[in-house]
Amino acid sequence: MSYRPDKVKRREYVSKDIIFKNGKLRVTQLFGERPEFYEKYGLKGHEGIDLGFTSDDWTLFSPVRGYVWKDFDVVRNGYGNHVAIVCPEERIVVFFCHMEKNFVSEDDQITIGDKIGIMGNTGNSAGAHLHLMIFQWEGNPANRLNADNGYKGMVDPIPYIQKWLEYSNVKDDIIFDKRYIDQEQIKKYKGKL
Repeated sequence: MSYRPDKVKRREYVSKDIIFKNGKLRVTQLFGERPEFYEKYGLKGHEGIDLGFTSDDWTLFSPVRGYVWKDFDVVRNGYGNHVAIVCPEERIVVFFCHMEKNFVSEDDQITIGDKIGIMGNTGNSAGAHLHLMIFQWEGNPANRLNADNGYKGMVDPIPYIQKWLEYSNVKDDIIFDKRYIDQEQIKKYKGKL
C-alpha cells in the first residue's frame, strides 16, 4: 500500500526555512517530465523535481526530521554531492542532489530547518539547482516501495512540499518557472495545490 502525505499528522514546524530560505521555491522541472530525455537512464521521465534559487542565499534546509542515511561526496557523476535523509515519521527518504557542499554526514540526526548544504551544479547537471527526490519505504529504508514504477521508486515530491509549506504556515510560495514548464503542466499542479 502506498503512503499518502495527506494522512501525515500535523506537526509543529519550528522553522519557516523549508528547503530554501523562508520556503520560497521556484520549480524549473516537474516530476515525470521529458520522458524522451530520461529514457536513456531507464526512466519513464524525470524522477524528482528541480528547484532553482529565489535569492542570493543558496543554503538548503531540511523539511523533515530524521537522520542522514547516505552521504555521497561525488562531484562528477550522477547526482553529484548529495545526501539522503530518512524521515521515519513520514516513511520517506528525501534526497538533496547536485549540492556544491553539504554540512551533514551519515547518521547525523536532522530536525526541520537544519542546514543541509549549499545548492550547486555537481554531477550530471547543466546549471545550479536542487534536484529533490523522494521515495517511500516500508519496514526499513532499504525496502523501497514501488521500485519498479519506472522512476526507481521515486514519487512526485509536490504533495509533500505542499504539506511541509502548509505546516510551516508559508503560503503560496511555489513558483512555477514558465520558461521551463508548459502551461498545461502548471495548471495540473496548481489544481493539486
